[in-house]
Amino acid sequence: MEDFRPISLVSNLYKILARVLSRRLSSCIKEVVDINLFAFTPGKQIADCALIANEVVDDLIRKKKQAIIFKANFSKAFDTVDWNFLDLSLEATGFGARWRK
Repeated sequence: MEDFRPISLVSNLYKILARVLSRRLSSCIKEVVDINLFAFTPGKQIADCALIANEVVDDLIRKKKQAIIFKANFSKAFDTVDWNFLDLSLEATGFGARWRK
């Protein structure tokens, strides 16, 4: 009994719930998520953004063109979310009350 450890089902339950949610959302995700979003989009990787930016800079240098590059840090973006607006937007796109909670 010294080596007794209870089996945890929490991680398995999480995986099942995540898969169910993923399958339900996959049917409407293309209508809700912008085509230019790279993160958390099947077939795209966030690293692609850096590669594309690098290619654009290389092309500008090669063609000797001037440009301005702007990078914004949105690390605190969710601190300023208007939750009422977000709820109304989700409702307008067809998400039910259970999903929005």
